[in-house]
Amino acid sequence: MKSLRKLSLLWFLAALVPQPALAQSALPGAAVPAKSAEQLYREGMELVGKQKWAEAEAKFRQAFELNPTYDAAANLGHTEQKLGKYRDAAEHLSFAIRNWPIAGKREPRDLAVKTLDELRALVGTLTVEASVPGALVSVNGRSVARAPIAYELFVDPGAVSVEAKFEGYETAQRSLTAEKGKRYEVKLALQKPPAMPSATASAVPMTSASPLPQGPRKEVIVTGVALTGAGLVVGLATGVAALGAAADAQKQLDGIRLQQPCKSPADSAVCKSVQAKLTEQDALTNTAFWSLVGAGVAGVATVIYVIAARPAKTSSGVVVVPVAGTTGGGLTIIGRF
Repeated sequence: MKSLRKLSLLWFLAALVPQPALAQSALPGAAVPAKSAEQLYREGMELVGKQKWAEAEAKFRQAFELNPTYDAAANLGHTEQKLGKYRDAAEHLSFAIRNWPIAGKREPRDLAVKTLDELRALVGTLTVEASVPGALVSVNGRSVARAPIAYELFVDPGAVSVEAKFEGYETAQRSLTAEKGKRYEVKLALQKPPAMPSATASAVPMTSASPLPQGPRKEVIVTGVALTGAGLVVGLATGVAALGAAADAQKQLDGIRLQQPCKSPADSAVCKSVQAKLTEQDALTNTAFWSLVGAGVAGVATVIYVIAARPAKTSSGVVVVPVAGTTGGGLTIIGRF
């Protein structure tokens, strides 16, 4: 049994890719990080020889993060497979195969390809296509690459959420349940958000409660003219009657003075008649005055209404009605303001 374990360990160590000193630096001028990565890489190799897989994985991961080369990715992938981290192992072995140099050793590459094929039966495989180049693709909230993605992505079995985001577009998302050994094609179509309606393009609908004015109303003009004419007629008629009453009162008063003065209205029947004539004169005079005033106001109001009540302008109907009585007069204004 011990000999079998030893043979297995020797086979695994043979699969590991030796790292040439500083030759595989991913970035030009990155000598210091590459040197640190080389030291971590060697420490990882020593831990593999002691079968300390978790410690070796940590060293290889740090080396890969400092200097992401194909050989660091391959050894990290093999170690993750030993620890049962199949998705991570598939990702790192895929990276190593894609970036394997033409002059690199064929045996370690062939082993990486074989191991990746075995891992495909333990994970879900995705090919993701986003409609907008440069869109950032995330799997289960983890950013993986920008579109277009020409290689496969790997996921653990179970619920999977794939998203693509790009500035100026709505996020495209698809959810699925991945199974072991299954392949899935995910197409994400990013759409631009709908344009907001312009405030200047909006229209306010007309309502029956507020129609546009159609010009002066005929019935209002006719009413105004009629009131003006009525006021003039009443004013003139009562004015003439007032003058007649004043003349009669003056004749009677002259006759009384020849006989005897009227010290009070109760002095005689004639004096009372004179007083009644004078009272009638005052009432007729007031009626005539306010009727003429009402006629004038009604006429002016009618003219103003005709001028104001033009199309595309709001108008208010105003009606002025003169009120006359035996003891006085006034104006009643009726309208909508």
